[in-house]
Amino acid sequence: IWDVVILETLFEGDMMRHFLSSLVTFLLVAFIAAFIWEAIGVYLSYILKQADDQNQTRVQTLLPIVRNIVMSVFALLFGLILLSEIGINVAPLIAGAGVIGVAVGFGAQSIVKDFLTGFTIVFEDLIRVGDVATLGGASGVVEKITLRKVQLRDEEGTVYTIPFSSISIIQNLTKNYSFYVMDIGVAYHTDTDRVVEVLRDIDKDLRAVTAFAGLCLEPIEVMGVDRFADSAVIIK
Repeated sequence: IWDVVILETLFEGDMMRHFLSSLVTFLLVAFIAAFIWEAIGVYLSYILKQADDQNQTRVQTLLPIVRNIVMSVFALLFGLILLSEIGINVAPLIAGAGVIGVAVGFGAQSIVKDFLTGFTIVFEDLIRVGDVATLGGASGVVEKITLRKVQLRDEEGTVYTIPFSSISIIQNLTKNYSFYVMDIGVAYHTDTDRVVEVLRDIDKDLRAVTAFAGLCLEPIEVMGVDRFADSAVIIK
């Protein structure tokens, strides 16, 4: 097939040689970028799991965010390299991106605030994926966290997407542990000391059951009589 005059002229021309050279360089740079990206992803997963091996929710929270940041930087750098390899002058692109970045920074202050607030919340470990929390007036299980927003799902299955800039107070109901507060109502003629003994016995029996032993972190705390209701004495 190389004896065909048209193909011989085509493949031996300077333009085709330059094209093939640029194509090989382009593919080589893309392969190196993919290899380095995969290596960084594996290394990040290993480091985060080693740092917090006992709590996988921390890994599930941080890993996607760190990977997205690294991928954005990676895509930008290798994108510029690939553009320069195919003959495009990237200097005007970098200068233009700087001007556009300043303009976007002034025009989208709420987005910048989302990023800054999200960075603080995530890296101070205020909430994690899997926590039950109240954010911006919505309550539910934290399903997804990015640097700009957090996604909650309540008990009815409704999904709430809340920008970090709208969060002023974070109520994490499952941070390390939580209390379940019970108001026990008994009749006025009941011996309250006997009620406390029964509650402690129930606590011991409950923690002796294998299915509940791991969920009960500490023995029950009985604070005593809390108030007198209309038809019952309330023990907290």
